[in-house]
Amino acid sequence: PILSMRWMAVGPFPGAADAVAKSMGEVFPPEEKRDFKAGMPAGDGKTVTWRALSGFNEFVDLSFGNQCVAGTISYAATYVYSPSARRVRLSYGVDYWIKMWLNGKVVKEYSERGGGAPNSGESKLDIDLKEGWNELLVKVASGSGGNGFWMAISNNNDLRFSAQPGGPETSEASGKPDKSILDLSFESSLPRGKINSCFVNPVGNPQYDNSGTKAHGGKGAVALLGDKKYITIGVGALEAGKTYQLSGWFRAERDGAGARLQINWNRSDSTMIKYDIATPKLTTEYQLCTLSVKAPEGTTGALLIIGCSRDETVWLDDLGFGEVTVPGK
Repeated sequence: PILSMRWMAVGPFPGAADAVAKSMGEVFPPEEKRDFKAGMPAGDGKTVTWRALSGFNEFVDLSFGNQCVAGTISYAATYVYSPSARRVRLSYGVDYWIKMWLNGKVVKEYSERGGGAPNSGESKLDIDLKEGWNELLVKVASGSGGNGFWMAISNNNDLRFSAQPGGPETSEASGKPDKSILDLSFESSLPRGKINSCFVNPVGNPQYDNSGTKAHGGKGAVALLGDKKYITIGVGALEAGKTYQLSGWFRAERDGAGARLQINWNRSDSTMIKYDIATPKLTTEYQLCTLSVKAPEGTTGALLIIGCSRDETVWLDDLGFGEVTVPGK
């Protein structure tokens, strides 16, 4: 599915349940251009602006927290990056009427519905993506009990999605600790064995790619696969009371997949004291994920586990571990 956080939305514009065909045929400002910063007239002296939706919801809610008024009009836009020109299939449902454009051309005209409650995936539409970024614009006339839609797209796990034309802005944050103990950029290979005071053990032979198409920086990246392909790293010479950070750049092949960063704190006899874990949700764009924790009393080493949620493929790049300075300490 193309989740709600991948859409910009605007509305409502005037419309009525007994004149849906007229409203769906009327050209409102969002059809003329997508200026995500400018306000636009919406009748009765009101002005509306585009807003970025959020969350991992499959239903794209266009009510904006207001009571639904049947027939009122709203718009949503998303951007799909395809590495090659191809035909894909949209599976969608709408509450309650819909019209769609792809790259400025109408691909789904308004039509009457047969009645009944709307459902996700109740309709199918084949569209032709061009190589690069594609704009999908949706116009929806609200139902009386709901206002929005579901949208899914056939995907070879290489499409990317953004609420902004040209893709989201990228962060320049490095995520590196103040005192690095381990820094893996995966530029030449997937490391194995002893590195500094660490022992790197890729479990399940994770896929390594150095084409540059999967990486966050440089050319190399590693594909993790649920509980089948992940990385463990043994670390020695740690000190109790100091704060350490495990960090990495993660990108999922499906919005909503989860990363796993785990630190098992160990005593000198290798028995575990406790563990700390972070499981942030991921998107199809790289994001920095970190886990910063104060080492508990008795710590002399740790086992780091870097993976992802079950049955998901997640790309990892620029993995680091080290000591961080806590302000005021």
